[in-house]
Amino acid sequence: MLRTLSCIVALSLAAVLSSCGQDSTPLPKQASVDVQSRVAQIDARREVIEDMRLQRYELSASDLRAKVAQKWSKLHVYTNDDTVLRIKSYPHEGISERTEEFYFTQGQLILAVIEDEGIDSNGNEDEDVDKMYYFDSEQVIFERRDDDEAEYGNLKTDGMELLQEAREYLELFKTQRSQPEP
Repeated sequence: MLRTLSCIVALSLAAVLSSCGQDSTPLPKQASVDVQSRVAQIDARREVIEDMRLQRYELSASDLRAKVAQKWSKLHVYTNDDTVLRIKSYPHEGISERTEEFYFTQGQLILAVIEDEGIDSNGNEDEDVDKMYYFDSEQVIFERRDDDEAEYGNLKTDGMELLQEAREYLELFKTQRSQPEP
């Protein structure tokens, strides 16, 4: 059983990596989601996206709804051939150090990454991940936490809020897009 699962994960990983960052091939889906396999596919996709040379756009978060705009000062949107693959939100200076990062395949959110100390006091990025929310067909399928802290939130509610924010960011990009940064 373990050998079969390892083979399935390896084949899925190979399929994702063979796309070499192209966003035209969706991640494979099953009728009922095999969460372990899907999480492995999404993790592999994240690595591919992070290794790509993407165009970066910076957007102001001031045009977002008040609840979101009060948390974030700007967004970095990363694209490949005008397809959004990644968005990272940055807090207002002096208010928070938290960042949130979103990964997409074919316009669908597949992963939200929360870094509670994503920006240090000098404005440098810290890559310590605190929570990761995995999505399949716009539904939260798994949460990974890198601490033992008790969670008082609701996985589905928290995930759906992140999904809503990701949708708003994509819409903002459509309306605010300008020239990519050099």
